[in-house]
Amino acid sequence: MEIEQFRWRQSNSAWDKGIEPGALGDKAALVIFFTSRQILENRTHLIDNLKKCYPKAEIVGCSTAGEILGTEVTDDTLIVTAIQFKSTKVKLLTSRVQNAEHSEMLGKELMQKLPQEELKHVFVLSDGLKVDGAKLVKGFKQTLKNNSIGITGGLAADGEKFEKTRVYCNQLLEEGGIVVVGFYGESFNSSYSAITGWRSYGPIRTVTKSDGTRLFELDNKPALELYKNFLGDFAKDLPAIGLVYPLRIWGEGIKKEANLARTILGVDEKTQSILCAGGIPKGCNVQFMMTNTNELVNAASESANNLRVPLKNIHPELCLLMTCVSRKAIMKQRVEEELEAVSEIIGEKTAYTGFYTYGEISPYKDGEECELQNETMAVTTIWEE
Repeated sequence: MEIEQFRWRQSNSAWDKGIEPGALGDKAALVIFFTSRQILENRTHLIDNLKKCYPKAEIVGCSTAGEILGTEVTDDTLIVTAIQFKSTKVKLLTSRVQNAEHSEMLGKELMQKLPQEELKHVFVLSDGLKVDGAKLVKGFKQTLKNNSIGITGGLAADGEKFEKTRVYCNQLLEEGGIVVVGFYGESFNSSYSAITGWRSYGPIRTVTKSDGTRLFELDNKPALELYKNFLGDFAKDLPAIGLVYPLRIWGEGIKKEANLARTILGVDEKTQSILCAGGIPKGCNVQFMMTNTNELVNAASESANNLRVPLKNIHPELCLLMTCVSRKAIMKQRVEEELEAVSEIIGEKTAYTGFYTYGEISPYKDGEECELQNETMAVTTIWEE
């Protein structure tokens, strides 16, 4: 596997070190990019130029809440990773959700259309607002029942605006777009892990009324009222403060040890409900969560450490990092520490790229079922033997 990476900065309208993409040329089979929505929609010549630089490559990407290259986080940049495989083949499929309620059905359809023979891994980029990520992943799992085939990826973002997100697959997809990339061949390998770093706090409550990503009642009491009581004086900062005080959920098919979280995206005073960044099934258990910067860095290290067992002495060639926008909001100027923690464990020989998301798609460790995660540092490593 040969990899080359580049970064274009909006601040000076130039590529770092004056070096533009294109060295791999028609040898590149896959190009992955991450950028801001404004660049993706308004700087179309940059993306069009990637097609000229890599004429035989499939090109995928999405809008973000921050771009990752190596151990550096930037905003309003275009991060490009071009890959030449030795023998791995890739196949791409796209779809579009017009109604979030159809997300599960589309997840099933995409996996049914993706050829299964020699399939080793699936990478997903999805609209982060129009698609119900939890239902999308549920659809994937119902069709792709082999847990040895990893499913990882992320939900596109739009900074901390939550206005509109975009996905790209050889062209800019309409809102609600989804792309899945299947990796095929005996030489392809992957490993993955996702850890939150948040700890549970307060009484365990039961979801007594919910509708998809909208939570109405806990223990037959208005969800927003209980959440405000938990926040105390911080409640005045809703909905923004919801990014840093998520909910932990388990039950109804969700394992407790997965420590699955749901980010709070918005509140509705009229219905006393909470809008979450993923489904909250009726009947599941809920606890409020909190964290600090050190715990988030430790969780990133734990995600990377989970990969050392399957990796053993292998140095993966590419590491994809999908990490939640809420982690960036909490860590602020220390945000790069979680990337450095992963790099110290995985190693300097590996190329790193990724983005800050509205949701991460990953099992919490190898061999477990894929879930829509929130608040995690989701790490995917890939390499060819």
